[in-house]
Amino acid sequence: MEQVELMKLKNWRYIEPNEIVIEFDNCKDTDLAVQETANNLLQNNFSFEIWKAKGQRSCHIHIKNFNESLTKEYKENFIKKYVPEPFTNKADFSLCIKHPIAEENMTHYKYGTIKKLLGKWNEHMENMTEQSLFDIKKEKITFKEITGITSQIVSKVSILDVASSYGFDVSHSRAYCLFHKGTNPTSLSFNRAKGTFKCFSCGINGNIIDFVKECKKRGMKKNGQRN
Repeated sequence: MEQVELMKLKNWRYIEPNEIVIEFDNCKDTDLAVQETANNLLQNNFSFEIWKAKGQRSCHIHIKNFNESLTKEYKENFIKKYVPEPFTNKADFSLCIKHPIAEENMTHYKYGTIKKLLGKWNEHMENMTEQSLFDIKKEKITFKEITGITSQIVSKVSILDVASSYGFDVSHSRAYCLFHKGTNPTSLSFNRAKGTFKCFSCGINGNIIDFVKECKKRGMKKNGQRN
């Protein structure tokens, strides 16, 4: 019997090369993780679906029919960009490779319940790839070791509070980047523990001292006022 027929009998399929699946089965706040991620996708005009079978801890977000095949690195970079930082490390990155998943509208091969469609968003939109996500290097961005007075500041002052004082609307360690003009509402990411920041759209990054310098360089004042 051919593999395709066997897959249908078991009610599962492989994730398509031009499809991204996001789920948070290892996350405590699965509903919030899905909601925040879906909101990012919605505001950035991605067409997507949300599916769930009874027994699964997390809903699954399917972003289908991209205009070209995606690499493993592309899918990983996409998740890192559009999943809010508090939930990024809770997403299942094993789904970025050729991976079996339950077939839609059929009995789940693991839970024995029907995998049902909960909703579709932006159905009319075409999912276009972003060349920048293909080009991102594999190595992680590293910041200079924080020592001396900077380390003391980081231990006593929250970069999130500093960002808020300069008019950044911070939610779940993400914010709209006021350092550039763009459409991604949560491209600016903060690491509270390390006192660092990075924008995944314009690339600006650094520590809490660098952040304050950038704000002052652009004429920003605390409480969102400008010169």
